[in-house]
Amino acid sequence: MFELVYELLLMLGGIALIVIGLAIREQGTGSRILNLVVGLGFFGYGFYLMFLAPVGTRYTVFYYAFILPVLLIVRAVKARKEAKEAQAAAGHQHVVPGQVYPASPGQYGPPQGQPGHPTN
Repeated sequence: MFELVYELLLMLGGIALIVIGLAIREQGTGSRILNLVVGLGFFGYGFYLMFLAPVGTRYTVFYYAFILPVLLIVRAVKARKEAKEAQAAAGHQHVVPGQVYPASPGQYGPPQGQPGHPTN
């Protein structure tokens, strides 16, 4: 039973890394390739253990192998978040050099027409 869970987790982790490598374009090319290669490795090894390995094959379970997919997924999500934040910051600061922008009401003092401020 434990072997089945281990094999399924290997395959699911591999699929997750492949999907993230293909879907999240905000990360660098090297990170995307790393996600794909590690994802294919995890999926391939899990597939081998589940379907191709001879019955009764003994193998060593590496628990720390599941740290790598978690770190790669966190890294990809972080890259996507940073790209969105940078895009939002760039959107707020979109100023065309040399263009004259109208002043908003009240920017250069109190609005005209109020008591004590005659209108001309």
